[in-house]
Amino acid sequence: MTEIRPAKSNLWEPIIGDTFESFLKFVREERGISDDHSLNIIKNNALNILKRCVIEEDENDFTKRTTLHLGEVQSGKTLTMCSAIALAYDNNFLISTILTGTKNILKAQNQDRIKEVLNAIDSGNTKFIYYSEPTDNDQLRTQLKDLTKKKKFIANKMIVFTMLKHQNSIKRLSKIFTSEELNVSSYQIRSLILDDEADQASPNTQARKNKRSPINNSIIELRKDHPKFCTYIQVTATAQPLFLIDKDDPMSPDFISVSDTPKAYIGIKNYFLTKKRREKFVIKIEEDDIPEPDDSSAFMPQKLQEALDHYIVATAISETLEKPLKPPFTFLCHPDWRKEEHNRYEAWIRKYINKLKEQILDEDYEENAHEALKIPFEKAISNLEKSSISYEKIKNNVGKILESNIAIRIINDKFPIEEANLKDFWNKSNYHIIIGGNCIERGFTVEGILVTYMSRNPGKNSDSIQQRARFCGFKNPNHFLLSRLWLDEENITFFKKYILHEETIRKSIQENINEYKPHAKEGFEMPLVKPFQLTRKNV
Repeated sequence: MTEIRPAKSNLWEPIIGDTFESFLKFVREERGISDDHSLNIIKNNALNILKRCVIEEDENDFTKRTTLHLGEVQSGKTLTMCSAIALAYDNNFLISTILTGTKNILKAQNQDRIKEVLNAIDSGNTKFIYYSEPTDNDQLRTQLKDLTKKKKFIANKMIVFTMLKHQNSIKRLSKIFTSEELNVSSYQIRSLILDDEADQASPNTQARKNKRSPINNSIIELRKDHPKFCTYIQVTATAQPLFLIDKDDPMSPDFISVSDTPKAYIGIKNYFLTKKRREKFVIKIEEDDIPEPDDSSAFMPQKLQEALDHYIVATAISETLEKPLKPPFTFLCHPDWRKEEHNRYEAWIRKYINKLKEQILDEDYEENAHEALKIPFEKAISNLEKSSISYEKIKNNVGKILESNIAIRIINDKFPIEEANLKDFWNKSNYHIIIGGNCIERGFTVEGILVTYMSRNPGKNSDSIQQRARFCGFKNPNHFLLSRLWLDEENITFFKKYILHEETIRKSIQENINEYKPHAKEGFEMPLVKPFQLTRKNV
């Protein structure tokens, strides 16, 4: 089969209008991102995403396109999607559809953020119409019909859909679009589909059976059912499965954009790049300190207690600094995928925190309890430059933190977050200890994470392990210096070696960044980190 390669010149230059300017103002004033370097990255990400979108028929009659935006773990990909929507509105795109995640917790998180941004940049309610999990109704049908009508007194609004990445949700929108009354695919307008964490669930997991998996098939159909000039935009930090898809598959990216790294972003390199950094931030959990899942007589791991002590004193230090850090402060415990293990670790943690609280509040035991916390205190301040903080200065804060009842809870399929708005969850306490597995890895933002305790067997799939790096993200410098990772040997080995893998992928894409399918060019590499594999075998 002859490969058709659109030329570089197919990339067009979007205009920056009032909507995108309002978005940048929101970023500066509400997100506190004001340095030119970070603002330029946000701006360039939006421009690079949009210039790779299809806006008219090209010389090969292509009206649908798949693109990929490659970010980093917890690097603000939702904000990037909002930036693309804002810029798209300025450039006459009239439908944006966002596949927000495979779990309700991720949908709620992303949906809340998207609504917050769109409401902020459309205070007059003149630019966006927002639907979550859309259902067929007269109002939506009328609004969709209006997209093709020329307006005399007002500008067209963009219709924004958000939905769970599940075949039922996706098919529901396709059914609306393909109704005889609408036939949206015939509309001569521009539209976007933004797929968050596009390497998860979206690729075909049944290719070996010569079938398409339900979510994969529903996304392909949704792309067909969108207006004529539709771009399906994959957004992720772990694109290995997308690079390995057959190049003729509609899910294979035609064009790729890569985000630069903002200065305030703390990634895997900041913790693992050199031996010196690892000694400052990473503590090894010895194999004999990881209890067997079926060992009912096991005691609380020693390193878990050590990590909890660090969390208490580091949080107290955070609130005692000359410029105190803002809450929440979070301890993330990721011991296993098994729910039974979550229960066991939650019981150990709750018992230890309650015991420490009783000792600190009891005059007979208070002095000994504080004396024991002085060792983790000295370790915690070791990374702070010229710290003048003494343990005496944080004693009251230690008591305050323990007395204010740290929110300790499991998050998994059995114990989901009940709050419809995740802000309500984080606002329930300034101090959180979260225990879980699959529900708190890919895509879930752990606010204010200070301590990571992860003894889970990593498995072999490098993209899945990378997504567990919830300790990455935007951090105040002192927050970063106070943060620590307790990991077992296998996880430490992976993150040390993964840096080369990630850097090589990004560098080899950049060499052909404006070309059609840059990952198909000579020189593209994904070095394998033994004994790990690039991704799961079924994709």
